[in-house]
Amino acid sequence: MTSQTEIAVSVTEAVLNALDYYEKKEEELIPILSKVNRELGFLPQEALEQISEKLKVPKSKVKSVASF
Repeated sequence: MTSQTEIAVSVTEAVLNALDYYEKKEEELIPILSKVNRELGFLPQEALEQISEKLKVPKSKVKSVASF
């Protein structure tokens, strides 16, 4: 069974991998979200918040793009 800590670490790793791959560019938001989604199988709230924080983009924008 996977613990909450392991899940949090994997979410953070997926986000950081995607951000590094796309060089933390706001214009790469859709590919970043897509890469995280492929790695995790879904987009958890925590991932959206981390992406928002690292890209310095409002959470509402990240959530809006992710839900479209």
